[in-house]
Amino acid sequence: MASLDDVALRLDDGELLIAPGGIEPREDLMHPSLPVDGGRLCAGLGIDRDVPAGYLGGGFDTDEVPLWVELVYGHEVVTAARDLLAARRAGSRGPASDPATPIAVPPAVTVSTTWFSRPSPTARCLHRMAEGLWMRRYWPSPVGSPIARPDRDLLAVELASLSLRAEAPECFGPGGLTGVLLDGHATAVPELARRVLEGRADETSQRRLRVILRDVLAWLCEGQDLEAVEPDADRERGDADELLELYSLRDDLAHSVPARGWEQVLEEIGRADVALAAGATAEDEAPGPPAGVGAGASRDSVDWEVNAPGLLDTDTGAVVWSADDGELRVTAPLGPPTGKAPAALPHAYARVYFEGEDLPVLVDLHPDASGRLLTARETLERSGRVECVDVVSVPRPMPALRGPERAAMVRDQEAATEWARRRTEEVYDFLEETFPYEGRGLPDDPVPEGLADGEPWVGQLVGPSGGLSL
Repeated sequence: MASLDDVALRLDDGELLIAPGGIEPREDLMHPSLPVDGGRLCAGLGIDRDVPAGYLGGGFDTDEVPLWVELVYGHEVVTAARDLLAARRAGSRGPASDPATPIAVPPAVTVSTTWFSRPSPTARCLHRMAEGLWMRRYWPSPVGSPIARPDRDLLAVELASLSLRAEAPECFGPGGLTGVLLDGHATAVPELARRVLEGRADETSQRRLRVILRDVLAWLCEGQDLEAVEPDADRERGDADELLELYSLRDDLAHSVPARGWEQVLEEIGRADVALAAGATAEDEAPGPPAGVGAGASRDSVDWEVNAPGLLDTDTGAVVWSADDGELRVTAPLGPPTGKAPAALPHAYARVYFEGEDLPVLVDLHPDASGRLLTARETLERSGRVECVDVVSVPRPMPALRGPERAAMVRDQEAATEWARRRTEEVYDFLEETFPYEGRGLPDDPVPEGLADGEPWVGQLVGPSGGLSL
């Protein structure tokens, strides 16, 4: 494999592709994409063995080279990109002597850099963000062997903090990405800050929490003049009070706060709560065999791309179905419990595809009496062999994958599950190294030291109740 420091560039229709090591960027389950100004960056997390962890490839379709190209890859890559764009413009016009004759545009160029061996803070920051976005969207939820799920609020806060660090704000264009990352999570920020100030965070993650929460609180306060906000006399708590609290929390987080050691944390939350935070399913809560489905039933797998994250069991073959005597029975287990109050379930249904037919039969799924399974039982008006049963829980889903494409989907999801499991094991290793030494933990700066650093996210260490999320 070529060195990732050797960056290949080529024009592909209207896009200029940037391919470190000759590996062209791919956007799919195993290669998360980060939207940047005028284009995209695709990351290698180590899920795909053919794409090294730490990889960042991308592309843009603008007439000028966006700033992020230089911030990630260096000025030499910018120069090469400009030369390719200039050759394309000249080629489209043709030579002055004969405008009808196009000028040949170089198919590709390769530039030697040190972007990967000596990555910039911006490159490290953006790769970390791509990893966090993958964790937020695709983190698996197998029931058979649960994997601890990162706390969603804390993951959003750390992602938002990263979007404000290094030169990352210069990479996202007008408006930035912070507001998008915080959407649905901003209201949790004050409470998280209060927990830290009250000492309800263990020593391992407390320093990081203070830093990322200050970043986000400062962003929430940005552009708001406290003196210009009029007190609201008609309400117990007006905009001025809320803004004042944000300023106060931001300032208070700059000072030292009470710390508590690991022994105290474990004593307070109890071993049972630690197991619950890990997503472990108690034996008496495990879903039983699907009712009415015989031993000869068929199995299918949930497609992560068309389902809400964490909603369903992502184990291979978790969807069980049978189509006997013209009656269809489908069972799709819900994901492991998270320890939080269950949210309202999204509309879920099954797309039943028959061999040789393009349009599926749609069957609504509903929770059973246990509340742990989505089921359907419906008479089929269509005959033939059922090819696959595709469970869907998001609006406007992509067409279902069938045949070899569906088999490849299952293999990719199994690889992603193993990556998440390895990622969790790395968190355990980190905790084992940290446990005996109070005062050691995550560094203040959320930007990792390397592109393939493997450093835990604070959401993997601190649970929703302020305890450990082991």
